[in-house]
Amino acid sequence: MSFSPELTALCQTQLNILMQFDGSAQGIVYLSETGEDLFPVAVYPSVPAVNLLNHQFLLASGRELEGERVTGTLANSLAFEAGRDNLDWPPAINPSEPELYQVVLPLQEDRYVLGALVVSRADRDWQRREYQRLEQVAQTLTWAGLMDRRLQWLEQQLQEKEAESHRQERNLETLLHQIRNPLTAIKTFGKLLLRRLPLPDQNRSVAEGIVRESDRLQFLLQELRSQVYPVSSLPTSDRSDRGEMPLALPASADPPSLLPSTLLPTSTSSGLSSLSVISLETVLEPLITGAQAIAEDRGLHLSYIGLTIAAPIQASVNSLRETISNLVDNAFKYTPAGGFVKIQWLRPGDHPGWQWLVVSDSGPGIPAEDLPHLFQRHYRGVQAQGEIPGTGLGLALAREWMEQMGGQLEVISPAGMWRPEGEGGLGVAFRMWLKESGS
Repeated sequence: MSFSPELTALCQTQLNILMQFDGSAQGIVYLSETGEDLFPVAVYPSVPAVNLLNHQFLLASGRELEGERVTGTLANSLAFEAGRDNLDWPPAINPSEPELYQVVLPLQEDRYVLGALVVSRADRDWQRREYQRLEQVAQTLTWAGLMDRRLQWLEQQLQEKEAESHRQERNLETLLHQIRNPLTAIKTFGKLLLRRLPLPDQNRSVAEGIVRESDRLQFLLQELRSQVYPVSSLPTSDRSDRGEMPLALPASADPPSLLPSTLLPTSTSSGLSSLSVISLETVLEPLITGAQAIAEDRGLHLSYIGLTIAAPIQASVNSLRETISNLVDNAFKYTPAGGFVKIQWLRPGDHPGWQWLVVSDSGPGIPAEDLPHLFQRHYRGVQAQGEIPGTGLGLALAREWMEQMGGQLEVISPAGMWRPEGEGGLGVAFRMWLKESGS
């Protein structure tokens, strides 16, 4: 029942005041959610009165009265009971209990029925002035019920508006974050082109224009982010690109419970979600090319080990591309210049029907206290106090997309066997579980 506590309290108060004028009277207030079934919400003087009045009333619920089953709407039933013989006065007396003087007043505005006020006594009939007082109380309860319904409707509308606003905010947040990766790649390609063109080459101005306009777009993107999502508005404990998922799983562990292959979550439904049977190589090849250019520009060593023959997988091309891009960008961001990043595509022998894509680095690793919150939106942990910029969205989005594709994303830190060879820290590895088609 969706009657507010304030409305039920008002019904009880009005009934108590009304019954104080006649100690021998009994009263009850029924409310209806649908205009059909009635629910007792206030009674005077005690619970046994509810049982008595329930036996005498509730015609609209289809209960039997004197062997006759009354059907129809609540409004019709009330009219049948309160307006018997088309008389407005005196009020009807229940024919099954002639000695009980009972009044049934519908709480009704036009054709909209909210409930009923029922009072009864056994010693005498109801006088006109008493009946008028009953009508006033019934009208008060009707207005209160209408206002309560209106308030609940407004609250529901507000909740729906807030949910829609939150969904749109998350979508915009996702898009703003993901625009950075292709923009960074465009700028890097422009810089590499500049290095390879000799000074007399007339195409240098074109390459310079690419770099210049990329810088401009990055500035505008940052301005838009600062207007829509000020950093100060984010909770301190909720700001990581390295930064909701259980602790890192051992390399031999089975993947966590996998979700059904459905579309992307509403929060990120931006056209990335169409699932199909694809070859991972078609997604990886252009990404590796772009990643090698960026690694060269940042002074990083990038290595790639791939499969020569692999079964197709069930995935979304767009979601998969953005997921891998986020993981590679994350590795580049937290690996110092001169460090190592490695991408490995393999098929685990002890997990048939799965393929792994592992992105690892030789960076400093992830503090243990940050691991439980790693895939939580906007959580940056200790990185929030560092100099490396970030929004704490990349890994959260990557996990959402992987789960929606029927796979999973896990973190291994320290990287252990997955760490690329070379100088550096303990490293971090992110392992994607990709489900093969037909498995």
